[in-house]
Amino acid sequence: MSFRNSAIWTILCNLFVSVINILGIKILSQLYSMDLYGQELYLYSNSIIIGSILGLGMGQIINQSQSSNDKYKDTIYKVILKTVGIFFVISYIFSFQYFDIILKYIGVSFKQFNVAVLILILYTFDNLNRSFLIGRKLIKQVSLSLLVFTFMGWLFICLMYLFGIENFYLYGMLFIAVSNLIFTSYLVNSSLLSIEVFDTQKYKFLFFGKVLPALTSQFLGSIPQIVISTQLIVFYSPQSVAIYIVSMYIFRAMLFVPSGVQRVMLPYLGEVNNEKKINIIIKNMILNLVISLPFIFIIFFADEKISALFGFDYSSARNIFLYTVIAGGIASFVAPIGQLIISLDKYYISFLMNFFWSIIYIYISYFFMSNGFHIEFIMLSLFVSYFIHAAFGVLLLIKVRNETSH
Repeated sequence: MSFRNSAIWTILCNLFVSVINILGIKILSQLYSMDLYGQELYLYSNSIIIGSILGLGMGQIINQSQSSNDKYKDTIYKVILKTVGIFFVISYIFSFQYFDIILKYIGVSFKQFNVAVLILILYTFDNLNRSFLIGRKLIKQVSLSLLVFTFMGWLFICLMYLFGIENFYLYGMLFIAVSNLIFTSYLVNSSLLSIEVFDTQKYKFLFFGKVLPALTSQFLGSIPQIVISTQLIVFYSPQSVAIYIVSMYIFRAMLFVPSGVQRVMLPYLGEVNNEKKINIIIKNMILNLVISLPFIFIIFFADEKISALFGFDYSSARNIFLYTVIAGGIASFVAPIGQLIISLDKYYISFLMNFFWSIIYIYISYFFMSNGFHIEFIMLSLFVSYFIHAAFGVLLLIKVRNETSH
């Protein structure tokens, strides 16, 4: 399948998934009390974020290796799969003794917490599988399955609500995670996996050259939202948490379609020289900006209706949504540069960029929270941090382009 067809399938399916999720959380706001609404969104949102640290961070390595002719590419997939599995087992056993403290701190039940942990684990392994399949250019199957199972999951949520089942939102998300993992595992197992034995030197190169910087980079890119949403649920009202997480849903929806294209792009970047890579990246940046514009226009001209749609106070939600979509537009615009960095095998550059971004975001947010500023200033800090991050990204692109032209 050509890159254009792969991108079209990804854009359409991810767009529909984003619409389904946003409509779903709107309906959810009418079915839950505001306190429970904030709790469930908080748990699921952070499950996905933490799952992204491993699933997408390690997935980049799998995607890149599957796109190459490396004889170890299938071994890399299996080694990472086993490593992540061992990590989850050790982490769960270690944290078990602190469950009471954790549950009391964030104010959720033992059952809610464990369902969220299970979603996290399944989501991570599903992303590792998807990265493998995207590297093999099985784009259509991966995109369609995500759309189908997301739709089925929300239908499942509605049925559980009608039957009076508690925590129906988390169980619905669990259904989606299980379904996706079963299907992607089937596709992976249907592919021919050749196993080449690693030597010690290969393990060291994989861990220190790729796994460690990729994992750390993804961690630094994801941890600010976990820290900030946790502080919000402790120090602010449940509605503030709900507004924040819904705004981050909008933010992720703006990135969801472009990020899907970015993952699809990586296998094709490995097939061209640096000059063509840069041309593809620039075209994709323009495409991402075009995709982001409708979100920005909708928030600017229909922000009052959107606030009412979710049952939020307009004066509280308006600026939050505005700062969010502007930050989302900036993040979406420069997102392809990250794929250029990975295709050039410069994982440590990605690590450094995310490190400085996370420090800026957390520091500014902490300043606003500690001084009792309204929650809209938290989203302002998101905008400022992404603006600085984007400036560094564009400067890097210009530098690589100049080096290539000479």
